[in-house]
Amino acid sequence: MGNALKKGNLEAEDINIVITTMDNFECFNLEKEAINSLFNNIPKISFKQLWGDFLGSSAHFGILLASEIIKKQMVPKLFITYEIKTVKKILVNNYDKDGSFTTYIISSVN
Repeated sequence: MGNALKKGNLEAEDINIVITTMDNFECFNLEKEAINSLFNNIPKISFKQLWGDFLGSSAHFGILLASEIIKKQMVPKLFITYEIKTVKKILVNNYDKDGSFTTYIISSVN
């Protein structure tokens, strides 16, 4: 996550939401610690906790979800019960069954 921020020339404060992997319990605690150390009280979304893995397409779904949140400026109440005013950048994490941990940053163009 830190490398993704660095490569994007961004600061942690630039990120509005993190979409987490949070279905893999081994990775969950490490990811949670990393998120908490990098970001100050940032909203977290975990679709995998609701629906599980998407058979290899979870990264794509996370990117799609982030894109729709930014486009509509609305987080579905299914994920977050409080309002977020402006969403410009979302960090999307993905942990696949092969052990790869990947971070994407989805951003509005304006």
